[in-house]
Amino acid sequence: GIGVSWEVVEALARMVVNGGASGEKYVFDASTQGAVEVDVIRPTCVADIRAELEKMIAEKHVPVYIKDFITAEEAVARYQAAIDFIDKYGHAYISNGPFIMTSLDFTANFVELTANRDEGYPFAPDYWMEQFRSTRLEIEAVDMPAMASRGEDVLVTVFVQAIEYPEKEGEPSEYGNVQVMLITDEKEYELKVDVMRAGTFIAEIPGELTNTLEPGIYTVVAIASAEGAVPSTYTVTIMLY
Repeated sequence: GIGVSWEVVEALARMVVNGGASGEKYVFDASTQGAVEVDVIRPTCVADIRAELEKMIAEKHVPVYIKDFITAEEAVARYQAAIDFIDKYGHAYISNGPFIMTSLDFTANFVELTANRDEGYPFAPDYWMEQFRSTRLEIEAVDMPAMASRGEDVLVTVFVQAIEYPEKEGEPSEYGNVQVMLITDEKEYELKVDVMRAGTFIAEIPGELTNTLEPGIYTVVAIASAEGAVPSTYTVTIMLY
């Protein structure tokens, strides 16, 4: 689906319920038979959207889901602004994105986009990136032997990076919580984790634990987490013999 302004969404919803001014029946799901899927750029549907917006102006319609946040006069102004947009650009793809679809050519399959440089826009280009700037931890790798004998100590090394959104590259993490667990059919064993250096955390599966386990393949899970961030997990297996 696509994201468009609420006034267009409301017009589309009314068209799906009541049909368009042209007499066309509309649906949101293209798989529904006997009706046409709504389309904010197809000329016939755009004409019905415009007509529906005019009805909404005449009714001073306020959608129930925003009635506590907007007056009828404010809603009417939004409907008129949407009509003005349709009249200017020939489509109803009104979004909050950084570009405006200023030209459409269905024959040539051509679309022209123009950057939105409206001086009235209240935010600088990097405003939202700064607002949502946050740090997440990502486990790059877990180093552990693929096989070990029962009764043997097994060293588990976890390599963790801290990545600050919106950056894609990170640096070895100097903070955060790292957990390492050995999973068996009966129990999860959480291991003691120490920081070796920035970005490197170590844990040990002690020999007295591996000695109690049956020969077989076991799963080791590492989890790195920081406050307010989505945890990063990494899974490896080890065969005990």
